[in-house]
Order: sequence, then structure tokens, then C-alpha cells
Amino acid sequence: MSRQFIAPHIGVMDIVPCAERRGIVTALLALACAPLVASLSAGTAAAGDKSIRNQLVGSWRFVSSLSIRKDGSTFDRWGPTARGIFIFDRNGYYSQMIANTDRMFGPRAVSSFGKFSVDEAAKIIITEIEGSSTPKAIGTTQRRTIISLNEDQLKYLNPSTPSGNTVEAVWERIK
Repeated sequence: MSRQFIAPHIGVMDIVPCAERRGIVTALLALACAPLVASLSAGTAAAGDKSIRNQLVGSWRFVSSLSIRKDGSTFDRWGPTARGIFIFDRNGYYSQMIANTDRMFGPRAVSSFGKFSVDEAAKIIITEIEGSSTPKAIGTTQRRTIISLNEDQLKYLNPSTPSGNTVEAVWERIK
């Protein structure tokens, strides 16, 4: 038996099966992020400015994510068919989404948006989550330690996930 909930659709209230709820949430988050995507200008920051913050500006495509358990064992949380985007704009806002439709791992997606800053000395990306597909993440701050960053690739370490794992993520710049 499927549970149902009420969802607004262009001034009309419809009953939507629970199975469609994820698609609706993902679509709403994509709409919320559209102004951010539109505000991005092509390329990276002004020539000559090599700050980490300005090197991040632009769009990044998800490559991989390796989760490391406390016992040292590893696993690929997202599986081989995952897709994602991480966008940083010049005004200090970000949007991130990772999705996987692989039936073996189970379809799922995670997304968030908000403000970002950089601790240049410590090489840490700081994201302040204003909205997320994970409600308990809203209002929290995440810190990612940069392992490497160049024109083509961003690699960082998320030192502590809610499950207690460490995650090493790799993103490539979209040109």
C-alpha cells in the first residue's frame, strides 16, 4: 500500500503517490538552483588571482567518491553510474547534486545549496547549507579539506560524514 501526500501544482492541489515524491523534490531543488546556474559566467576567476576561492569558481562534474570506514575498509557509496555537479559562483554561493539511478545500488540523490567560503591558509572549503534534500543538513556547516586543486581537477576530503566515515571525492572542471 502506497502512502500519499498533497503536493501543489500550479495553483491546484494533487494527490501524488509516495514513489513520485523523490522526483518532485529533485525537480523543486533544481528549480531553486536555476538562478545560481544562470548567474555563473564562463570560465574561472580573473586572470592572475590564484586564491583557492577564485580557483573554485565554475562548474565541476562528479568523478568519484571513496568512503573510508573507521576500520580502514573502503567502499564506493555512489556506484559506477553516479552523476553530479558542484557549482561555485563569484558571489559566494554554491549548489551541489549527486544522483545515481543504478538499480543495484538503489536510486537516490542528494543535493544542497547555500553559501561557501574558503579558509585559504588551511585549504578548507566551508559550505553553509541553506537548503538540502536531507532536511537535517539544513542550517549546518560542512568543511572539506582540499587534497589537490588545479585548473582541471578538485580533490577533497570530507573528514566526518554523519555515518562517521571519511570521504575522498574527486571532481573535474566542466569546460
